[in-house]
Amino acid sequence: LHDYVHDYLENPKDIYAPFMSIAFDTKPDNYEKIKAGTVKPIVSTGKIKSSYKDTRGASIAFQQVAKLRPDLLHGSLNLAKVAVRDGNIDKAYQYLKKCEKIKPGDAQVAWVWGVVLQEDGLYENAAAAYRRVLEQFPEDRATWRNLGRTLYLNQQYEEALQAFEQVLTIDPEDAIAHYHRMLCFRAIGKEEMAKIAEAAYKFYQIDESAKEITRAYRLKDEGANLMAQKIRIHVLRLQN
Repeated sequence: LHDYVHDYLENPKDIYAPFMSIAFDTKPDNYEKIKAGTVKPIVSTGKIKSSYKDTRGASIAFQQVAKLRPDLLHGSLNLAKVAVRDGNIDKAYQYLKKCEKIKPGDAQVAWVWGVVLQEDGLYENAAAAYRRVLEQFPEDRATWRNLGRTLYLNQQYEEALQAFEQVLTIDPEDAIAHYHRMLCFRAIGKEEMAKIAEAAYKFYQIDESAKEITRAYRLKDEGANLMAQKIRIHVLRLQN
């Protein structure tokens, strides 16, 4: 199915015709409704392409999703993510505005608003967007971390420290939070506290030598390498 979706995205055609012909001798009356509802494979393809940094391929996939189901967030929201990843802030704003028309005030959309506004240097607005996410997901570590980073960039060091404390309440071993606590303490002249935070950061950061050992092992073992990926693609083979 993934290969078929990939072919469709490269050479647009009616992806649904083969599946419809299996179930029906002729297209049913509700064919268009069925067609519009079947976007999950295309969304998955877009996310896979994005994970491999193929933003062009991801954009093509998500544009098809937005065309087939303009009433859902999947198309426009993912297009906004791809746009900000490409550094195209203006286009990201355009897609986010479409998202607000589809589902105003959605927390998922607010997260992307935060990322885009942060990239654009609008830190107060970015912080407000992250706080909107936390209203619905108060224990989301990534949001607290991004909020802390945004407050730090806006030179609100005390508030940033509070955000990073929330991160460490959720996960005491979060190395990024310890690192930013170090930066905040240094910014406000608390060097002793900065040294403690720095020691914690060094203790919890990823052991690069261990990472090299596992990389060498994964190069030898195809199965282990596959299972180590964040998004795994399993090839299905039919046997007669």
